[in-house]
Amino acid sequence: MPFPKTRTKETQGFIKEGINRFLFYDGQLFVLYVPRVAMARPARARILVSVHGYSGRMGDSRGRTRVQRYAEYWTDMAESNGWVVLAPHFDEKRFGNNYQRLNFSGLRADIRLNDLIEETGRLLPGIRTHKFLLFGFSGGGQFVHRYVAFNPERVERAVCGAPGWYMWPDATLPYPIGVSPNGLFGGVMPRLRALCGANFLLLVGERDFTQGTFRRRHNQYDLTRLQGEGRKQRAQKWMAAMRQFAETEHCNFRMAFKVVPGMAHRVNQRFLEQAGHFLSVERN
Repeated sequence: MPFPKTRTKETQGFIKEGINRFLFYDGQLFVLYVPRVAMARPARARILVSVHGYSGRMGDSRGRTRVQRYAEYWTDMAESNGWVVLAPHFDEKRFGNNYQRLNFSGLRADIRLNDLIEETGRLLPGIRTHKFLLFGFSGGGQFVHRYVAFNPERVERAVCGAPGWYMWPDATLPYPIGVSPNGLFGGVMPRLRALCGANFLLLVGERDFTQGTFRRRHNQYDLTRLQGEGRKQRAQKWMAAMRQFAETEHCNFRMAFKVVPGMAHRVNQRFLEQAGHFLSVERN
């Protein structure tokens, strides 16, 4: 079956330097920021995926604007590093309210991202698509740590920014709270050992005490007791749990954790600088 062509009113399938808005074959929006160097020499460029938070799921103009903002956050660093920034829109129409958990019961968000990476390769022939950089904040941070766990071979470096809650390395708890097969489909399982060994940075603000919204169908679980109170404490406890898992399983542990001084729950220049510094390190 031939790969469906990208459709867009703005560029009619042609890519240009700067911001591009495309629609995938089923109408899903994705935004590409293409720096000058990538237009001239795609083979020297890398793809950075930038995933919106929960509010970006909205199908109206506000949601689409927030998606584009996640591409625009990176324009200066994209020019400096030769990054093509891909900002996908995980809208409610296609993914419900579940893209953060990868939406295993419907159109899987991780598989769709893989499709959009390949489509970016078709739009910019020669660009590397087998591995890419990954960033997400808040709901996007939830997506990032689960994406890496289920697709570790695709990610070169990843920054997980201040998720509300986590997939705990606990086989007694159902997915997405833990890693029991209950809640998963098709026999697929997260590869926690690979996640432990990934080039992965968990980034959270020093003053990020906000609570992440927990899904109503999981109300029988006490999220505060399981994971901590507020995003900073949950980040600390999850990283400690992952380190303990690595020690128990005798596997490599490369994950990093950093607290951004003075920061609350928002993306600003300081937060992006910390993320960009980690992402810009050459592969190792």
